[in-house]
Amino acid sequence: MANTTVIGFEGLTSSLSVPPQTAGGDFNNAQFVFSDSTLALVSQTDRDGDGNFRGTNTIVASFANPSIVVTLNGFGEIASGELRFRYTSPFTDNNRVVLRDSTGRATTVSLPQTPASLGYNISPATNPIFTVPFTGNLTTIEFGGVLREFGIDDIQIANVVFVANQAPVISLPQTFFTVGQGQTIQIPTINITDDRSIASVKLTAPSGVVLTADNDRDPSPNVVELTGLSGRSLSLSNITFSSPLSVGAEIRITATDDQGLSSSSPIGLSLGFNVLPTPVNALPEFRNLPAPTRIGIGQTQPFSFTIFDQDSDRAFLILRARDGVTLNVPGDTNPAPNRVELNNRTIVEINQSLQQATFSSTVAGTIGVDLFLDDLNAQRTNRPVSRQPGVVFNVGSERPVVRGLERLTAPVGNASPLGITIEDDSAELTVILTNIADLSNPGVATPVALTVPASAPLRDRAGSQSDNY
Repeated sequence: MANTTVIGFEGLTSSLSVPPQTAGGDFNNAQFVFSDSTLALVSQTDRDGDGNFRGTNTIVASFANPSIVVTLNGFGEIASGELRFRYTSPFTDNNRVVLRDSTGRATTVSLPQTPASLGYNISPATNPIFTVPFTGNLTTIEFGGVLREFGIDDIQIANVVFVANQAPVISLPQTFFTVGQGQTIQIPTINITDDRSIASVKLTAPSGVVLTADNDRDPSPNVVELTGLSGRSLSLSNITFSSPLSVGAEIRITATDDQGLSSSSPIGLSLGFNVLPTPVNALPEFRNLPAPTRIGIGQTQPFSFTIFDQDSDRAFLILRARDGVTLNVPGDTNPAPNRVELNNRTIVEINQSLQQATFSSTVAGTIGVDLFLDDLNAQRTNRPVSRQPGVVFNVGSERPVVRGLERLTAPVGNASPLGITIEDDSAELTVILTNIADLSNPGVATPVALTVPASAPLRDRAGSQSDNY
């Protein structure tokens, strides 16, 4: 159990305000802080006293507001206790005492009227101790309620039971980092909470490591110490790390509350750093490149591939082909039909666009699409068509095939189908039929008529690459 000494105000002189009173007893650093309207009135029997009260005690009364408000500072986390005091209320029974805890909960107790014949005098003989038990973390006390009709003396907090103090809790969103030698990174926000009040935080790294933070009190480059803190929660978001050595490093974090209890008792938390000889930046990659594809002139051909980067989530992709080629990729910012630029896009977005890419060409030949990929960290992968084409198309490059050319037997004067089949990988063909003759009479010029039905011209029908006549 913890108790205060009695706050009797004997040391005061008459004044219009009462300074904070030290609790003493088991609360050496705690104070009762009185509202500005509280008035100190000294008994006329005290030395230099000019008040209207007999006896040896000074009383405290409020003459500006109905209540005297007392705030408890530095008492700690209280679970339960008793408020004890003497009071005078000679002319009314409407005064009261209100106790409020840290959750805002209020406990109100009415104060009976004291004998009018005693006036405002307060003494142990005539004004016994009034006791109010309470539970919860007491933070403020309101005495009175009727203007100029109340006085108090001999305040005490007794039989106090404290909530068991807990060590500060440190929350780390990330506990391991990979950095380059000499590279400076900002450590993600470190959150600290405590059931009382956080007083200090200390981060310690091996010699050679450089830690920086605002308001650092420690001159050592590998130590950050923040002192003079207060409050139940703290967020540290301005701490940086760098190391000139390519070896692993560990930062140990310790938080201490206002009662000296530390997070390193018994277990502390640490941040681990893997320091590499050079900053990490892997080369971006092209993946799933399609095999060479054969298409006809003027045909539109879908194609797709993906890109990948180990340590970057954004990239700059360029696709480039010869004149006469049209490349269509969603999100392209380049107006040229044979060039595509997807700049500063996420790799996920680029791969989604590449799933809808198409190629077409008005010129024949083996045509390659150059690929350029920049991960925005100075690493670039080039796939020029002259050395290693990225995507290759063979446009209209196969010789047409004519099938069904054989000796035709037909009665003189009767029409008979030729039965010719023409196959090609191009969308359009030019067909020339010449030297049609009667092979039954060599050397004899026999007129032969060729009729092509209007309903079946020599052209590709409905996208097919074969026609029969």
